[in-house]
Amino acid sequence: MLKPDSDQQTHWIFAILKLSVFTVLVGRAYHHFFFDIPLSSLLWDQSLMSGPVKLLTGLNWEDFARSQLAEDVLKYPRYVLCALYASTAFFLFFKKNRKQKGDFLLLLSTFGLVFLAFLNYKDHFAVNGQFVEYALQFGSPLFLYLFSRKSISRERLVLLMKIAVSLTFIGHGLYAFGFYPVPVKFIEMTCIIFPMDESMAKTFLRAAGALDFIVAIGIYWRKAEKPLLLYAAVWGGLTAMARITAYFSLQFPMETIHQYWFESFLRLPHMLIPLLLFQMARFSEKRTT
Repeated sequence: MLKPDSDQQTHWIFAILKLSVFTVLVGRAYHHFFFDIPLSSLLWDQSLMSGPVKLLTGLNWEDFARSQLAEDVLKYPRYVLCALYASTAFFLFFKKNRKQKGDFLLLLSTFGLVFLAFLNYKDHFAVNGQFVEYALQFGSPLFLYLFSRKSISRERLVLLMKIAVSLTFIGHGLYAFGFYPVPVKFIEMTCIIFPMDESMAKTFLRAAGALDFIVAIGIYWRKAEKPLLLYAAVWGGLTAMARITAYFSLQFPMETIHQYWFESFLRLPHMLIPLLLFQMARFSEKRTT
């Protein structure tokens, strides 16, 4: 039987989860305020939306598509989500421990982030790897909600976080390995950061993708979980920071920071959650020895 967790360990877990959620929400709030989200991928899917449009507005599809309402639907939801993420981040800033109220905002933010992942999934031709790659981002507020309300055992929370790590690394690995067409941005960032040509970059990404799959499977094996989680934390941090590192321009520093800082910031859970799992594995090891 495991001994109860110390207050210090609980505080450490809470702090890392809180930081992970805060980075996602601040990054997404900034993103939604200044940049579009792919709502059109859903709204212009006539086969999916014509029925709901008729039910909610009384308009047929053609009339709705030409109306001001369609423009408003494309325009305003991102500001609503921006306000939600900003409000939740503000609440988190003042949340000193997991007993404080207001956690319903974490659930609402989880739904918002899942919705965004779905939009990106549709925008990328319904590729499953695109959706699961966001698992750590939309999972982070859910993990903090469950941890704060003590509605889940520590072991099950660890399992959920491991599943999210696996899904994120599988999603990234499917692109990097070449199962799906390797994104131009992946190749471009690799060539900029490292002295590589395109062919070498593709080989490098293929190897990175293979390691992503090893991480996704191996973190459930107790003897391998700690080194693989540590690798996942390092690699997750490096790939997050690659956005701002690759595209930063000394000639236009403010413009490039504006365009890319949030891309790095909202991906920090790819580092923080594996790091948290690594530390929790250490906690568990100490309790059983």
